[in-house]
Amino acid sequence: MVETRRPYYTIAEAAEKLTVSRSTVLRWIKSGRLRAYQLGPRTIRLHREEVDAMLEPVEPKPRPAVSTAPFITDIRELKPPTPEEVHQRELAMERMFATADQIAAAHPGVVYDAVEDIREQREERSRQLDAR
Repeated sequence: MVETRRPYYTIAEAAEKLTVSRSTVLRWIKSGRLRAYQLGPRTIRLHREEVDAMLEPVEPKPRPAVSTAPFITDIRELKPPTPEEVHQRELAMERMFATADQIAAAHPGVVYDAVEDIREQREERSRQLDAR
């Protein structure tokens, strides 16, 4: 039997050709990435050339230049911090702990729970969407 080459693909054929799922092809149609033609209430077809064009290779992007900075391969090459760097680090740590103490004093007995905040924000967003 000789197969005639049709000028179109079904959604299932296009998905197989592009090695994606049918839902991906439908999403591409909806977003305008792929043009489709409705032939009836439940019949959608895609031009063969447009689907095949999605398979054409693209030019590779140039890779960024590799840094020529020397790598430290021996721990003996590491330099200890200067006294000024040590002092700056200690000051930064002191400021960080002072800020944490201020927050704890402003909210005694309150432990910040990010997971609970995220859950509450999701629930609030769900309520807003349900209200529409």
